[in-house]
Amino acid sequence: MHFPGPDTIHRHILPNGIIILAYENFASESVVIEGLVQAGSIADPVNQEGLASFTASALMRGTAKRDFDTIYEDLESVGADLSISGSKHSTDFGAGCLVEDIDLILDLLADALRNPTFPADQIEQLRGQIMTGFTMRANDTYQMATLAFNQLLYPNHAYGRSSRGHAETIQTITQADLSTFHKSYYGPQDMIICVMGAIEAETAVTKIPQTFGD
Repeated sequence: MHFPGPDTIHRHILPNGIIILAYENFASESVVIEGLVQAGSIADPVNQEGLASFTASALMRGTAKRDFDTIYEDLESVGADLSISGSKHSTDFGAGCLVEDIDLILDLLADALRNPTFPADQIEQLRGQIMTGFTMRANDTYQMATLAFNQLLYPNHAYGRSSRGHAETIQTITQADLSTFHKSYYGPQDMIICVMGAIEAETAVTKIPQTFGD
């Protein structure tokens, strides 16, 4: 067995700055795709805490090519999964599928990252879910203690603010705010896409530019 390492992980950088890491493993007929975009909550404006996380969660709620239902119907039709979430320094994505469906998954991923439309009805539904999460957080001693600790440790700094935001900040974030954040921070520079599984590294390096190269 060849373990991941400098001799088995293939690294390629596209002209637009995207870093591709490919690792071959033909133990099963599946592929895992993981990566990140440099768009994290550290870029949240003051009094708009949670904007990056809200934006990341909204990417798969509708795109220029697919509405919410179509996105998940496409995933379910091939038994694949795809998720996108925000963190402190980045927006992270992950997907898993059979190797024969990698073209579809790359297209879905590129569509969500590049062409979100932030449909109003889906945004309000998502806002409601986030607010419910705040209610649950308020009743979780560990989470509340962590918030207080970070605020004390990093006063007046992004590390001291909640990545998820607060009820009063999420309530004021608009569709335009989400779109502006996306246009400002989502791009190819220093983006990382990792492909692992039953696909030759050379093939992976060829496929990714087809959806992300421009």
